[in-house]
Amino acid sequence: MKKSLILTSLLIGVLTLSGCGSDSDDNSGGSSASASGSTGGSSAGSSVNLSWSPLTNNVACDPTAVSYGSATMDAKYWAEGSVTVSCEQYGTYTTGVYGLKSGVDTLTITQLIKEEKSAYSTNVASGTETVTYDYQAGTIHHKISSNVENADCIETYASPLPYTLTSDNIEELLDWEGNGQMLSTTCPNSWYDTSDDGYDGEDNLNLSGSGTIGTNYRLTDSDGHQHLISKEERYTF
Repeated sequence: MKKSLILTSLLIGVLTLSGCGSDSDDNSGGSSASASGSTGGSSAGSSVNLSWSPLTNNVACDPTAVSYGSATMDAKYWAEGSVTVSCEQYGTYTTGVYGLKSGVDTLTITQLIKEEKSAYSTNVASGTETVTYDYQAGTIHHKISSNVENADCIETYASPLPYTLTSDNIEELLDWEGNGQMLSTTCPNSWYDTSDDGYDGEDNLNLSGSGTIGTNYRLTDSDGHQHLISKEERYTF
């Protein structure tokens, strides 16, 4: 399957080739992303207008921005329900870790809607994207409007649901992208040709600009209860 987000592909080159750096600021209060999801409150991605808002105002983790070589990333997490996000530190780097709240050992997930939006403006690519994952239907809907690619198509895979969720396997479910079991697609053949993307590789070391990715997860369990997670990542290069 082709990588969902052009911005993600750009980041892979930057983070892989540049390596992980140190904390980019000394603000112990974390990022300055607002609860509304607006990109106007932080220097990271401040020139990119992303039409996105978190599903809840309950901030679960707000790490301090960090640097990866020439790139700076500022993340923020929200959560509500029995799925939690805790800030955990690895060396000088703090990140959000997903889990289940105390007293909840498992959840049987019967539906999960994941919506991943990005907006970016760089010297390599600029545009907006929305990828919507309907886990119950097994569909991934791609909508891209950029100067390097445009698409509006749907892939259908075997559904991973129902899924017995634990703190140990939650990342596996949230990161589902079909897992190679594609049943059908409306995407053109060119969608799967990554030989000439034109926006990844060593040229990304010279990447400049900014981008924002906002992701919402709406999980429904077998009792009909909903559990919400949101994550925003802002990048400058």
